[in-house]
Amino acid sequence: MAFRRPVCFMCLLFILSAPATFVQSSVSALSGTEFVFAPMPNHPNYIIHSIIGMILQGTTNESTTVHISLPGKSLEERITLTPGSGPRKYPLPRELIHQTTSGPIDSTVHVVSNKAITVVHYNLDPSNSDMFTVMPSESLGQEYFIATITWGGNPTEGSGVVTISSLGEGVSVEIHMTSTVQFVDETFDAGDVFRYTLHPFKSIQLLPQFTGITGTRIITNTSIAVSTGAKCANVPEGVQYCDHIAEQLAPFTSWGKMFLLSPFVSRGSGYVFQVVTGRDQTTVLYGNIVLRLNMGDFRTIDVPSQTMTFVSADKPITVMQYPKGRRSDGTDNSDPSMIRVSPIEQYVQEATFPVHEFGEEYTYIESIHLELTAECKHLKNISIFKDYQSLSLTWNENYSMEILDGTRMCSQWAVVSGGSYLLRSQQKTTTEGQAFYPRFRAVVYGTGLGESYLYSAVSSDRPLTCSFNPSGAGPAEEHDCPIFVNPEVVSLMATQLNITWSTSPGNTGLFESCSVSITSEEGITRAVAITTHPPATLSGLYPYTEYKFYMNCSNSLGMRTRLEFPAQTTLKAEPHPPTNVLVTEVTQTSAVVSWEPPRVTRGNGTVDGYVVFTELQNCLSSSCSTVLKYFKTEAVSQNLHLDPFATYRVIVIAYTIDSRIPSPGDILNSSQATSEEFTTLKAEPGPPNNVSVKEVTESSAIVSWTQPLFSHGPVDGYTVYAVPVSCSSLSCTTDTTDVTANILEHTLVLRPYLSYRAVVVAFALELRISDHMKLNSSLAYSEIFTTLQTVPVKPPTPTIVSGGIRDYSFDINIPAYRNPNGPISCFEVIVVQLYDETTSINSNDNAYGINNTRDYSIARNRIGTPFSAMVFSTIPAGNVITVGSRYEVQSECNTWGEANEDHRKRRATVRATTLHSTGGPLNPDSFYSCFIRVYSPSHQDGDVYFVNGPFIEPIRLKVPGSGTHVTLTIVCIAVTLVVIGVIVIFICLRKRKRSRRQRNRGSPAAPAGFTTTHRMCTDPLPAAHSTTSTGNQQVDHSYHEYQPSKPINQTVNNDLVEGEYEFMIYKSDTRVLQL
Repeated sequence: MAFRRPVCFMCLLFILSAPATFVQSSVSALSGTEFVFAPMPNHPNYIIHSIIGMILQGTTNESTTVHISLPGKSLEERITLTPGSGPRKYPLPRELIHQTTSGPIDSTVHVVSNKAITVVHYNLDPSNSDMFTVMPSESLGQEYFIATITWGGNPTEGSGVVTISSLGEGVSVEIHMTSTVQFVDETFDAGDVFRYTLHPFKSIQLLPQFTGITGTRIITNTSIAVSTGAKCANVPEGVQYCDHIAEQLAPFTSWGKMFLLSPFVSRGSGYVFQVVTGRDQTTVLYGNIVLRLNMGDFRTIDVPSQTMTFVSADKPITVMQYPKGRRSDGTDNSDPSMIRVSPIEQYVQEATFPVHEFGEEYTYIESIHLELTAECKHLKNISIFKDYQSLSLTWNENYSMEILDGTRMCSQWAVVSGGSYLLRSQQKTTTEGQAFYPRFRAVVYGTGLGESYLYSAVSSDRPLTCSFNPSGAGPAEEHDCPIFVNPEVVSLMATQLNITWSTSPGNTGLFESCSVSITSEEGITRAVAITTHPPATLSGLYPYTEYKFYMNCSNSLGMRTRLEFPAQTTLKAEPHPPTNVLVTEVTQTSAVVSWEPPRVTRGNGTVDGYVVFTELQNCLSSSCSTVLKYFKTEAVSQNLHLDPFATYRVIVIAYTIDSRIPSPGDILNSSQATSEEFTTLKAEPGPPNNVSVKEVTESSAIVSWTQPLFSHGPVDGYTVYAVPVSCSSLSCTTDTTDVTANILEHTLVLRPYLSYRAVVVAFALELRISDHMKLNSSLAYSEIFTTLQTVPVKPPTPTIVSGGIRDYSFDINIPAYRNPNGPISCFEVIVVQLYDETTSINSNDNAYGINNTRDYSIARNRIGTPFSAMVFSTIPAGNVITVGSRYEVQSECNTWGEANEDHRKRRATVRATTLHSTGGPLNPDSFYSCFIRVYSPSHQDGDVYFVNGPFIEPIRLKVPGSGTHVTLTIVCIAVTLVVIGVIVIFICLRKRKRSRRQRNRGSPAAPAGFTTTHRMCTDPLPAAHSTTSTGNQQVDHSYHEYQPSKPINQTVNNDLVEGEYEFMIYKSDTRVLQL
């Protein structure tokens, strides 16, 4: 690009891959049917000029339907790729780019096709570009290590970028940081573990500042997709100019141990590569340098010349390669880009990929090069096709290097134009006649004024590291994934055998030579060259001899594999039949058969085992023999499993592992020995039939059954069990009874509202075995039935929530409640205002029953009158509810139970209805208590059971505004006034007392004032003309009856019902007169 500050750019790679189901790799590398990724931001100064999108390439000669969706934008589209139409450029909206977001983003791109395709993502602006090939979902994994370079001195323009995307499953992500990263408003430092749950088709983005983030390990519970790069990176540090870099990471399981790096065309200053290790104690070799690294360690190496580099390791590693900034060699048509180097183990034999030429309005890219790497001697065997036509290219730069034990590798570059490309390796034959397909890798490299891009044209990305954990505990053992699998001996003869095996996907024709090492039981070993493709024949073997053998295969790229085959013994002759077959120890279901081994002659070999089967006599069906019993033993007796009261004969056949085992149809004509007939003893009867249950109540049910359909002797009785459904055996039976054989019905004693099965067992008493032993039948079950529900158990006492008392409400905590007697349909909170905290209250008192419970509007100002403050069907989360509120709040709950015309009233029941409750503000500075009432529907008769829980301890609401300065001032003034009032009253009382003493000397006084009483709503009011009596007390003065001028008054509460109490104050205006 035009100008970059010469400061190092560092990029944090933060990886998350989408879950994917494993699908067998297609022939074309990097192709698949499902892809996911999230675009990354480019240089911030050029965002308005940037374009993003995908290049889609079909890999078959049929039309392909592609479904493209942007889940975060709720956009989707279907397109069709037609054969011969070439690559399809599909633009994506620029709004998918989040330039400064370090957190969740709505940028996920999800691509699904009905046939295999290749997807290349581009992110371009003039002088800032990069591209990467999107990995198919079957190549994704669950463990990643970040690898990148950032411009650490310029976090705005040069921050690293990591996007993490999921597929159709939620993903739990765990990231072990090696450098500082910010996510939303939280910062994670080196050594921290960042955990995040990513929902389906979602993405997150990180903008790390430092290259030290390289080596950060990411572990997930399912496969994810990870893309990494930088807005603008200087490569190497301090070398201008920076450029946008981007790549998609491979999971650890796809890492290799051998890498070959080729120089970039026309870049005389060389390149930079980066090595990241995934396991401790990894040894890395390149040139004459030896590195010993641990998990997450990395090294960034500057190669200053146009030379190839071979990197190898004893454990899996990953390698990133970067072209340098153009100031490194003065080449204008260049700048940094980024590519993941394909390990030699992932080289392929065929690949389809697109090349697209963008217009000058999008980018300054002027030329596009194709790089091809393979063994020098095999380059000419790789055919190139463009748009389905054979293509001959002019290779203008060539590089070579000798690796391993003399294998010469070549890399060559050629200019290509836009189109659909196919690279295919042609079959070759070795001098020994072995057929194989040479492997190769290819890269597309675009360059222009101040910019470049790189993307892989081919890479297998198949799993190379597999895990094995036979115990299921502790860390899994890792090993190289097998290339050959399923070793099998398909035919075995006396002097030869034929073997076969399977090749894992993508490895057909990988090896150039194979041989088998054969070792006989005498310890003699010889090697035999075989074909590299199955099957293969091993001949020249001895009869009846055990052989051990394994196969070794290799190629000139240093790839080797070993496949173990199971030991085999060549065939031997068929043995003679056994003799003297005898049956002894006959019981109800078994007998012991014995025989003498057959006569062994030279050439027959030893007997490997016997086949024993029984034949039922007097049998009228076509199959009267039991299943074959195989005994691979030298024993000459075996136990037989038989039916009671049946007549049998036993047939014994001797066999070897080489012989064809006779089937039951060949018994009479095969080499066999037969016993005399014998009859087994009687045994357990068959199970009872038609077990059913009726007349189910809360505590009982009647179970009935019929006699067994078959028996092996007379039935002497039955054992009846009541087994809860939740119990897996008879150990938790609630009722067990034995009945005689003539009784086919029994009443079970049960618990309410519990699901049962009735189990009936028939038994016989076999005196020949024991005087007291029961021969029980198998269990016969009834259908599941459930006893009726009954009155629920009392709910526990609620508790006051600490700090939950206010001036108009209070909070209570309702303990967890489980009712074993039936389902709970409703909870109701009953509240009552009290005179003080010493008031005696009992929720079982009729005064607090259902019939005496009032609505809030009636009871809110009545002390002692309960009202329903709230109803609900389930205890809320947290178990806390608020009694009272600033405003009136209505609630309702349906206590419905199925009605029955045969209605019978039960105790503690009401008719099913919908409860309505109103809650509102309670009276400040007042005493309250409450309890919980629960309802349980009775589906038998339409009633609803209920029960009251205990009252909580009385509480006192706060005074409104208590705790403020105004309240304190008012209280102080009020106290002062009260003190003054008390003093005045005391003075007045003193004066009044003196005055009374003076008046009492002349005449007596009768008391008058107020009378208080507790009145029931059925009590009569005091009579208007009642007389005040002094009893039999004698006085010196006579008094006249005084008729009050007004009747004694009370306010009658017309809402009270019979049995309800109300505290009343009767005021009298009776006066005392002196006559």
